Amino acid sequence: MTTPTMPTTREPAPPGVLPAIPFMAPLVNPAPIGLYPLVNWTDVPADQPSRFLGEGVWVRHYNYGGAGAFGVWDAPWCGEVERITISGTGGTWTYTWSGETATGLASNISVADFQAAIDGLSNVEPGGAHVSSPCPGVYLVSHTVRAESSVDGSALTGPSAGAKTQPVRKEGDRPPDTDPFPPITVWASGTCDMTIYGQQEAMTRAEQNLRLLEQVAVERDFSIRLLADSAAVTVERATLPSAISYLEGLLAETNTLGIVHASPQWAAIGAAQGGQGGLWVRSGTAIKTQLGHSLAFGGGYVDGLGLTLVATSAPIFGWRDEPALRTTAHYQTNEFIAIAERSVALAYEEIIGAVTVTTAP
Repeated sequence: MTTPTMPTTREPAPPGVLPAIPFMAPLVNPAPIGLYPLVNWTDVPADQPSRFLGEGVWVRHYNYGGAGAFGVWDAPWCGEVERITISGTGGTWTYTWSGETATGLASNISVADFQAAIDGLSNVEPGGAHVSSPCPGVYLVSHTVRAESSVDGSALTGPSAGAKTQPVRKEGDRPPDTDPFPPITVWASGTCDMTIYGQQEAMTRAEQNLRLLEQVAVERDFSIRLLADSAAVTVERATLPSAISYLEGLLAETNTLGIVHASPQWAAIGAAQGGQGGLWVRSGTAIKTQLGHSLAFGGGYVDGLGLTLVATSAPIFGWRDEPALRTTAHYQTNEFIAIAERSVALAYEEIIGAVTVTTAP
């Protein structure tokens, strides 16, 4: 029986020279940095369908986008508030409350003049009404007593001229759902000859390549979505500390902890800046800002994000199936081929903000 030999890509040793001793490099683990440790994973068992493989996954908001359905109620407890909207570039309008009418109100009347007009109505007691304006063309009128009111904008002129009034209620708009986050399929291959050693080496190499390179590839692809979603809110700052402070301010306004996605090139710079202890706080493998927001220094963000830092909600949601190993052979060339692959989808609830640092590290 012939003992199989270990396959090699080296040339044979010269005559009379002992051949080099082979050494199989031990498999190393992926670095515990980057995006993957911050993902809330849903692992799909091998015997279950990967339902995220179609259009992907979209996220329904529950924690962000609520500003349009929130406010501070400043109406009198026993009164009511109405919102008056005036459109047009000229002309006049009238306001009627409980049968009394203020006439000749200008299309761009000031808050003070509108207040004076209402106070001039005979049926309005001193201090019985208050006028404010959150934006041009919109007036909020609060009354201490309830009565019927109306406006007439038929004398207004200009595009879309008119006037309307409606009661102010505790209601708002629901934020739209996110666009779908599409999946990505990553793969790795290994080839060797048809010997037992060769087949095992090809499979091990394919699985290890996938294990080490998957996260970087997924991060690089994910950065495309990060930059696209944050394009409208990206600002510029001259230094890394000013960029981090800006993002921490935005995150603080949401009253949540988030994730700052950044190229690893900023890690050492952040540790050296910001005074004693630097910009970061480290506990084991976790790196956070001074206010506790997680940092994802992903290898895929080196090319993917470059000088831009993007803050998102936390956690990142992830769906992935089990790595699949498939093999085949080319018998004509005595070649064994192994392919390892898996599909991944990542999603977040909200983009908080983004900063491009104008001073390169």
